[in-house]
Amino acid sequence: MSKALSLENLEFMSEKEEEAFMEDFDAEIASDDGEEARSHLAAGRPITYWEEDIPPELLKREYPSGRIEVVDFRTKPEWVVRVIKE
Repeated sequence: MSKALSLENLEFMSEKEEEAFMEDFDAEIASDDGEEARSHLAAGRPITYWEEDIPPELLKREYPSGRIEVVDFRTKPEWVVRVIKE
């Protein structure tokens, strides 16, 4: 993915550039093996992600300890909707 077609520039892209960005982005997601997420957890940092078993407006936050929460980031501060795993 070129620097010009980065997420930070999404709002400034033409329709054609945005389509190219989304194609590249989708390809990167499809080939993701989870290594980056595992490295964050191994370094002691939580990861945040979405899975189909929760509503689209919520995200999961997983901690290095194994704790997994469903979190609503639409509020400040964010709201822990429920704990899936302690």
